[in-house]
Amino acid sequence: MSLYRRLRYQLLRLRQLRGSPHSLALGCALGVFMGIMPVLPFRTLLILLVAAPFGANVIAALVLGTLIANPFVLALWYSLALAAGNLLVANAVTWERVSAMLDDFQQAAGFADTLSSAANVGWDLVVVLLAGGLLIALPAGLASYLLAHRYFSRRQAPAAGSET
Repeated sequence: MSLYRRLRYQLLRLRQLRGSPHSLALGCALGVFMGIMPVLPFRTLLILLVAAPFGANVIAALVLGTLIANPFVLALWYSLALAAGNLLVANAVTWERVSAMLDDFQQAAGFADTLSSAANVGWDLVVVLLAGGLLIALPAGLASYLLAHRYFSRRQAPAAGSET
């Protein structure tokens, strides 16, 4: 299946979801937010943990989270998060430090060495990435909520009007 067909299929899945405009829009916002945040190994788990308590549509969140955090743009999100985080956090992480960390990962002899290299980077990188991710993901999530709510409200309005 081509990339274009997969994208169309995922968008069709979103259009066919049932629920209130608020729940669907909240799911879309959560998916966009988590898709942009640099939390790659935990993205799906976080979506599942956060969606239910807030009443967000889980399927919408998972679909958009996957579309937003696809392999083609993942490096872009992490680069933007690092740049934005360096603006917010005083203890900035340079590209040279990130490059050195990646070199250490490549030269690691095994899993234990890889974990040791990751621990040496410290929390500085994590804090910078999360701060930068929040700076980018919050406005994007809010904008996607507003756009999705408007879209799903309009989609359901004709159906509601024809029932009377």
